[in-house]
Amino acid sequence: MPITALPTPPSRTDAANFNARAEAFLGALPTFATEANALATTVNTSATNAATSATSSATQATNAAASATSAAASYDAFDDRYLGSKAANPTLDNDGAALLTGTLHWNSTAAEMRVWTGSAWVAAYVPAGSYAPLASPAFTGVPTAPTAAADTNTTQLATTAFVLAQGSATAPVINGTAAVGTSVRFARADHVHPSDSSRAPIASPQFTGSVGIGIAPATPLDVAGRGRFLQDSAATTGAIILRQNAGDTVGAYIQWVNNANSGEKGWITVNTAGDMIFGPASTERLRITAAGIIQDASALELGYKDIPQNAKTAAYTLALTDRGKHISITTGGIIIPANASVAFPIGATIVIHNDSAAAQSISITTDTLRQAGTSNVGTRTLDVYGLATLIKVKATTWVISGAGLS
Repeated sequence: MPITALPTPPSRTDAANFNARAEAFLGALPTFATEANALATTVNTSATNAATSATSSATQATNAAASATSAAASYDAFDDRYLGSKAANPTLDNDGAALLTGTLHWNSTAAEMRVWTGSAWVAAYVPAGSYAPLASPAFTGVPTAPTAAADTNTTQLATTAFVLAQGSATAPVINGTAAVGTSVRFARADHVHPSDSSRAPIASPQFTGSVGIGIAPATPLDVAGRGRFLQDSAATTGAIILRQNAGDTVGAYIQWVNNANSGEKGWITVNTAGDMIFGPASTERLRITAAGIIQDASALELGYKDIPQNAKTAAYTLALTDRGKHISITTGGIIIPANASVAFPIGATIVIHNDSAAAQSISITTDTLRQAGTSNVGTRTLDVYGLATLIKVKATTWVISGAGLS
């Protein structure tokens, strides 16, 4: 009796046909077993009938036994590899032996085919609804991808990290030549454009440097009918004129003229040394030097009408800001700092008043303090309610004189 051939067995490499083939294969096994058993019976019967012929009987018996053994071995091997339908993952095969790596079973609870990896049961294939198609996949959850390097310009997917890395960290160029630009970076939403310092606002502009409005313009700049401003010395009607190289020795300056621009009324200029000079017509009357010293036309410094007071109630070291003041001190004494520490200019004058009923000292650190009209040098004593005047006469020499001084 022939045994019907088993159908094509299921394969993990063919996930789409695995269920159908597994069902067909399992369905054919009962028939296979019945036919194998029938064959064994036939063989046994033939062996009995052939008992009369030792040679024929032995040959047929041997063949039948071999066929039966082969069929049993095939079935047992398959039974060890496919355990059938199970409600839970089995821990042993159908014979109670250890599971073989690659063994399959249908998990009826999860409704999926599972395979034994040697340590765990896993799904033998991915269900159709659990993977994304190549064309127009619709992902869910939080899908991730490799982040491309900054400035990558290919068809590679861009992650959120890549997008944030493309934000520019460079401030925009101001006053540059207009250009389309080639950078792949983009500006951030909170980026701030710096002020364009090359252009003045329409409202209340504040110009710097050399401001020119043309050489001898046909129509001068008129500010509300009160003043006209020119860069050169062209004659025009106006009240205030900014001149440059107007033939005057003071150079560039602001000039007040009469309405016909035929007579100068006054001017202000700043020379190359930083001195500010004032004067009517072409005569200097007052100067404020770059050091802040006020001088008359003869370069003499103008003094105070009063001598400001700097009151002290403890030992005090003179400072540059004490020039032209009087120090009224009650106790502790006065210290004159060395020129190397505080460089008072020559001519610096300070008045000291002892506003107490006890004598106080006036000392100097490393320079020379000389008492006027004597050969005395060094620390001096100012008697009760005494008054003394200090004058710096050399880089490291002060002279002191006064009432109650010893």
